[in-house]
Amino acid sequence: RGSGKQCRGPRRHPITGRPQGKAWHDAPRETSRETSPDQGKDLPPGIPGEVIVKGDAVMKEYLKSPQTTKQTLRDGWLYTGDMATIDEEGYIYIQGRKKDMITTSGKTVIASEVEDIIYQDTSVKEAAVIGLPDENLGEVVKAFIILREGKELTEEEVIELCKKNL
Repeated sequence: RGSGKQCRGPRRHPITGRPQGKAWHDAPRETSRETSPDQGKDLPPGIPGEVIVKGDAVMKEYLKSPQTTKQTLRDGWLYTGDMATIDEEGYIYIQGRKKDMITTSGKTVIASEVEDIIYQDTSVKEAAVIGLPDENLGEVVKAFIILREGKELTEEEVIELCKKNL
């Protein structure tokens, strides 16, 4: 995804040492790679990128949609649109969808990660985060927040919470 940010590894089961959480490994007769979203270059373990897959179970085409097929299938690889990290053992940890990524000041922000941070404040009932076009920054992060009845939360408090946790 281009930010170069290292991600913390997965939690491991205390006895087996196997990863816990949102992870999976290549299925038989399937191959997965992680690539930088725009360049299609393989990334080292732990660096977020787009998951691409190849194998017998991968679709051949979109019905009556050659343009979508061309965008999704390239050089025999299916570009899933899933952003993830892959560890040294090949376990994949999904972080979100590529279309939900916000690029601001040359850095990539995952909308769902910002939402998770906002939800840490007990005043928040609902939150949604999007990217809005910005002439100087590319995109700016915009949060829509519904507070619980009788609760208060300022814009400054939300920004401080995000700065502290991102």
